[in-house]
Order: sequence, then C-alpha cells, then structure tokens
Amino acid sequence: MMNYVVAFLSGGAFILIGCAVLVLSVLYIFICIKVRRWQVVSGEVLEARLDFISSPRSPRWLPVVKYKYSANGWFFVSDKHSVFGFSSGMSGGLNGIIGKLKPGDKLNVYCDGLGGSLLMLPRVRYGFYTLVVALVFIFMGFMSMVR
Repeated sequence: MMNYVVAFLSGGAFILIGCAVLVLSVLYIFICIKVRRWQVVSGEVLEARLDFISSPRSPRWLPVVKYKYSANGWFFVSDKHSVFGFSSGMSGGLNGIIGKLKPGDKLNVYCDGLGGSLLMLPRVRYGFYTLVVALVFIFMGFMSMVR
C-alpha cells in the first residue's frame, strides 16, 4: 500500500512540475509571436559580450548586447534583447550566439511603436525545448502513477 502512495505522490509532483513548465513555455511562445508582429527596423550592434554574475547560490553568464536603431525619425540606443531575459550557468551556448555579433553588424530590431524595442537574438528557441521538457515530466508522472 505504501508503494502506491509514494508512486502517486511522486507522479503527482512530476505532473505538477510539468504543468507549471508547460504554462510558462506556452506563455513564452505567445509573447514571442506577439513581438514578431511589431514593426521591424534595422539596427546596428554597438557592443556584444558576456558578463559573469557571481552569486554563491547560482553563478550565471548574462549576454549583453548594446545596439542602436532608428524608428519614426528618432534614434535610440538599447540593450534589451529578449522577452524574459536569459542567462546560463555555462558560457558555451551563449558564447556561440554572442561571439557571432561584432560591432557594426546589422540586425533586425522589433519596435512596439511606443518607444520600446527588442532585439531577437538568432537561434534562440527555448520555448520549444521547455515545451518538450514539460511534456516529458507530465508523461513520467502519469507513468509512475500507472504502474
């Protein structure tokens, strides 16, 4: 009887975690779709680097991309480059993205028409991967409850 309780609780925990990740993943995908409808203007990279954030709990690498662009006759400089912002515990994957950006490179900048902008970095598909992880967690939860 105790094995069934443990299986039910652990399965429920996997399902709960999977559902939470699924909701965040779908939210991320919908926000990315919304941003893709914004006005696209040409921007120029001013600086691209990785900053290390030292924290005893979770040291992280943070991509920093500073760029300029012109929209509606005004010139802007910004460093916003993601919907939620992202960082990584390892510099390898982010360095592959940031390392390709050199000062003077031209990139698409998405403008919301209200003075806000967003630089979508190439080849960043976290929404899809988290969706897969969420479905795996939900599947594992159901499988542990069925046995």
